[in-house]
Amino acid sequence: DLAGVHDALRRTAERPGAVCGASWRIRHRDGSWRLMESLARTLEPDSAAAGMVINGRDATERVAAEAALRQ
Repeated sequence: DLAGVHDALRRTAERPGAVCGASWRIRHRDGSWRLMESLARTLEPDSAAAGMVINGRDATERVAAEAALRQ
């Protein structure tokens, strides 16, 4: 999922001040795959030069619970 993460970072840099979301999989140390979600925004409202702030969370259990409810 690395290409998707790079794309999300590029979109964030290209849209200073906007909040951009992304999700991807990451392998846990126990070998299982976890679903991560994040929101990112540039630190400055009109440039990505100063950096970005990215908040992420493990959404694996929530997504599994939603799938179980749909069934």
